Amino acid sequence: MLIKSLILMLALCFASVASAEQPPDVLDEWVIQAELIVSSEAAECDLAFDTIPEELLLAQGGCCKTCSKGKACGDSCISRSYTCHRPRGCACDG
Repeated sequence: MLIKSLILMLALCFASVASAEQPPDVLDEWVIQAELIVSSEAAECDLAFDTIPEELLLAQGGCCKTCSKGKACGDSCISRSYTCHRPRGCACDG
């Protein structure tokens, strides 16, 4: 297990971070963005985390799904006659 952890740490320290949009977290109202910072010394590696509210993320990127026939419920659409029991997500009424 220790060897796997060391290999993972080395991979994170020497790998470049791909820039890709991630969908908002389904169960949480906060989305975590991570940025890998590697200094000039190979031994020092820092993984910096930045959390932003989901509302701000949606304001910047829009809805993950627009519900035209049904209504928004979490990250998906449901029938207008159903009651939504999910927390607020990225789906929008449209």
